[in-house]
Amino acid sequence: MDTSMLLDEKLLRPSLDCTYEGSWRSAKGECAIFTDPRINRLTYEESLSDQDARLHGWLEPYEDEQGDGVIACWVAVLHLLGEDELPWYGPSFGEEPEALGQIKVELLPGQKMQTQLARISIGRGLAIADVLHSPYR
Repeated sequence: MDTSMLLDEKLLRPSLDCTYEGSWRSAKGECAIFTDPRINRLTYEESLSDQDARLHGWLEPYEDEQGDGVIACWVAVLHLLGEDELPWYGPSFGEEPEALGQIKVELLPGQKMQTQLARISIGRGLAIADVLHSPYR
């Protein structure tokens, strides 16, 4: 089973910290990896258009348990944000929101990516509980 996602419009490019940024799209949704301009931190976001919301997480390099042929791998704690809501940048932004779960993001050869979600439980009708999930095919 192919669980990867093709890069949208060849936006993949190395950034200054030798990571990769870009936008990916599949029949199951859209996501992006980018450097947050406010704090220069690598970020994962996935649109939840049917919820008028998005999943957001700060990506951290991850070297354990990488799959074969993985170019780069990160993990992030995910939070649910409203369409125009800013992420939590620290204590000056109030209390840290509740974490929904974690995501593992792997970049693969051929400008593809693979994600695995764990322990996600989101209100408003969307729930993925205690499973690993690869939404992009």
